Amino acid sequence: GAVWWVKYYRNGKAYRETVKRAVLRRWPGLLNPLAIRLHVTVFVHAPDRRARDLDNLGKGLLDSLKHAGVYADDSLIDPSLDSNEAAASD
Repeated sequence: GAVWWVKYYRNGKAYRETVKRAVLRRWPGLLNPLAIRLHVTVFVHAPDRRARDLDNLGKGLLDSLKHAGVYADDSLIDPSLDSNEAAASD
């Protein structure tokens, strides 16, 4: 219950801030969020063989990129998440 949520929130908040710092290092002049259609491809490399819900794996990253000011609205994203592509690239 509540203990899990607090741990998740703290880890999620730290992750979001880490992504934001990485974005600002990569694009220091990023002043305004992009307001154009974007195609985002997320390659997933799982640390173990446990089953995962692919629909949720990219959510934290996409939310963090929005928080960092990369894009203005989630509706601009055309996501592509394919575990087969990731496995084939190993």
